[in-house]
Amino acid sequence: MEEGKLILGDWKDFKGMAEPIRLLLEFMKIPYVEKHYGTNDKEEWQKEVNDKNFLFPNIPYINDQGKYISDTNTIVLYLCLKYSHPELLGRDDEQKVSLAMLKEVVDDLGMILSRVLYHPQGKEFFDQVYTERIEGVLEQFSEYLQDKRFLLGPIVWFDIWFFHVLNVLNKITPKVFETFPNLKAYFERIEGLEEISAYYKSDRFDPSKPILPELSPFKI
Repeated sequence: MEEGKLILGDWKDFKGMAEPIRLLLEFMKIPYVEKHYGTNDKEEWQKEVNDKNFLFPNIPYINDQGKYISDTNTIVLYLCLKYSHPELLGRDDEQKVSLAMLKEVVDDLGMILSRVLYHPQGKEFFDQVYTERIEGVLEQFSEYLQDKRFLLGPIVWFDIWFFHVLNVLNKITPKVFETFPNLKAYFERIEGLEEISAYYKSDRFDPSKPILPELSPFKI
């Protein structure tokens, strides 16, 4: 481990929810190294769990010079405040309320996806739920976005998060961007940001490492 750099703890075999955190670290230009855990690395993981500073052990986590933070929402809050980017949490009260609302909607979508992405019927079940539930949520986001560059106008941390959600959905079905061209333009806008583009071109990005674990029928 490189001394002094923030550590991102994640899974060895898949990116999971560490990927949007990774994207945020890249966007904020925070130097970091990764510590990976395989399903058989119980002894190594137990060392982390036994650390008195790791109050709520979970993966992904960050370790900032001995300060452990888990839970993705808390990690986002910590990074934005610690590394002097409070504007990414919303520039005024109105933006902060809008941001909380958008996050709640995507959390609900995440609960749907957590069921769909591991269902044994795979694509057949996904297509059914996409039509019944997911497409309606994306339509709401499309209407909310309209022709804005980012969801709230200026970029906030949630834009990076929603970019990740769109990336997962688009890898499963082209319907997302075919139906909602403004979401496609929004996705490409974030993908083309200097920091995000540089990440995808660097050796820190591993295209062979899937987003989802092996137990998912979707190999993305």
